[in-house]
Amino acid sequence: MIAQTGGRRIVLSHHDFDGLPADLHGLAHAMLASGAEVVKLAVTAGRLVDCLALRAIGEQTRVPMVLIAMGDAGVASRVLASWFGSCWTYAGDNVAPGQVDLQRLQHEFRFRHIGARTAIYGVVGKPVTHSVSPAMHNAAFRAANLDAVYLQQDAFDHIDASMPLERQAESFRFLKTIIDCHYDFGERDLAREFFTRLTSLYKNWNYSAPGTAGYERYRDEIGTLAARHKTYVESRASERQPQP
Repeated sequence: MIAQTGGRRIVLSHHDFDGLPADLHGLAHAMLASGAEVVKLAVTAGRLVDCLALRAIGEQTRVPMVLIAMGDAGVASRVLASWFGSCWTYAGDNVAPGQVDLQRLQHEFRFRHIGARTAIYGVVGKPVTHSVSPAMHNAAFRAANLDAVYLQQDAFDHIDASMPLERQAESFRFLKTIIDCHYDFGERDLAREFFTRLTSLYKNWNYSAPGTAGYERYRDEIGTLAARHKTYVESRASERQPQP
């Protein structure tokens, strides 16, 4: 169909109701390469950092996209659609996980007035969906004619909160070995791709129980990813050495 129409009026979509795909960046690139006029990518957010992975994708392409983080942790992707790089959003009364009612989206959050310079505020915790803070603050912003929006993010991470102290120490030690490295990517897009992939892998490793196959696999993939770019750094450094 894409070949017959040149991609016009075709929306290619992918929904993941289980979480954030480990190879989210690769999936997005494959979909973008299909030739469809619009690419829609909807994943399930477990915490706020999942939303940032989607925004990183939206910043990398000029192809029209719809990027949605489903669930209560992904409300920002629906209200701040343009900030994420989406060409539209969806509204409804819980038609999909985390979807915002149309009247609330338009009037409380003033969706049509949100732009690149809109200041973003919010409350994060669990549960906070009952909070009246968004209604109060957004009404105040509107009355004061301020370009600002206030969100609630029901995004408390049970895994991080219940992680034993020893596991937390191991997690931070491993992370430190990654961030202490020196990287030379040559261009910004390569750096963004690396850190988007790293974030996804680290989250999946963090979610895996110690001693399981997934735990070892994700840790190995993180190490391989870092090693690949460290080798690249060394090769670039050797190229810069003065030649006899």
